[in-house]
Amino acid sequence: MARRKAKFRGHLYELGLAHALRKPVVLVSSNKDDVPFDVRHVRVIYYDKDDPFWGAKLIEKVAENLLSALQKPSEAILFPEKK
Repeated sequence: MARRKAKFRGHLYELGLAHALRKPVVLVSSNKDDVPFDVRHVRVIYYDKDDPFWGAKLIEKVAENLLSALQKPSEAILFPEKK
């Protein structure tokens, strides 16, 4: 999981490593404009920090995505191995 923050550019390196290692990836961002256009097709969880329940909602969405990745890893990996 990578939290996308405008001031932190190292996430693209980490995202590339995860893809190279065929690991599931979920991005987390509070702003759609902070997610570069070339990775918007990757699973992204958006949260609204103005929502008083944003923390609980974010935890729930992260848990859902983690369970989904564990149950169906081939669907969670951007570039799965070809059989």
